[in-house]
Parts: sequence; structure tokens; C-alpha cells
Amino acid sequence: MKKFTRPIIKSAFLFCAVLLLSFSCEDHTVPEVLPVLKTLPITQTRENPPPFESMYTNRYRLVVENVGNVPVSKYGIVFTTYRSGETPNPNKTPTVDAQFPSHVFPDAFGEGEKSFDQGGNYPLRTDVYQRAYAILADGRIIYGDVVWTVAGKVTPIQQ
Repeated sequence: MKKFTRPIIKSAFLFCAVLLLSFSCEDHTVPEVLPVLKTLPITQTRENPPPFESMYTNRYRLVVENVGNVPVSKYGIVFTTYRSGETPNPNKTPTVDAQFPSHVFPDAFGEGEKSFDQGGNYPLRTDVYQRAYAILADGRIIYGDVVWTVAGKVTPIQQ
């Protein structure tokens, strides 16, 4: 009788252990963490100092503060420009889906400062409203804050 009891007890113990483990494993959903972007002001440099005519190089910049856990298909800066006094009621909040010009950054999406250089001049007294954006793999769009630059100087946005 002793011969049969020991294997039965071992089998019963093993069965109970497997049964308990199967009920203790529960799938947990990982909470979605979206990317966090910060828009930095445009900086301008030029090849030749005045009085020589030269084109400026505009450097569009942003900071990826947190990459999150949702895949990003592309990211960059979207902006709008206008000259003060010439455009009545300009749109000061550019969006990707509203036909505003944008620059897609070629670098891989990751934490840290990113930049994109583009040649061209903004005329004097040109207001530039810009904001960082990221298009997620599922089509949603995440935006950073809006930065207002007037003639190369950052201006606080009045709420």
C-alpha cells in the first residue's frame, strides 16, 4: 500500500500545483504611454555676414521628452507664417491635417533634441507659429506646445 500512496500523493501535489499556477497567471494590459514633445524656437544662421546678400538657414528644433510605448510613424515641425498687420485673423495653431507647411525629421524617433535645417529667408517682421508633432502608427497625432517667433525672437503667447 505504501508503494501506491507515495506516487498518488506526488501526482496529486503536482496536479494541485499546476492548477494553482494556471489560475494565478493573469494577463495584464500595459497602460498606453503617449510620446511627449516640446517645441523649441527656430534659430537662423547665415553663411555671409551683412552687408552681403545671403540666404539664412532655418533650424527647426524639438525635444522628445518621452518616447512612450506607442509606435511613431513620423514626426517633425508644423508651422504657419504671416506678416503682422497684413493677415487678418491668422491661424496661430498649425496642425498637420490643415494644409500647413511641415518638416518631417529624418532622424530615428528617440529621446533628446532633434533638429532639421532648411535654407530660406523669412522677411523682416515675419511671425512664425510652430509646434512639434508626432503621427502615431494608428494615425493619431500628438502635438507639442506652440512657439511664436517674431523676426527670430521668441515671444510669449498670450492666452
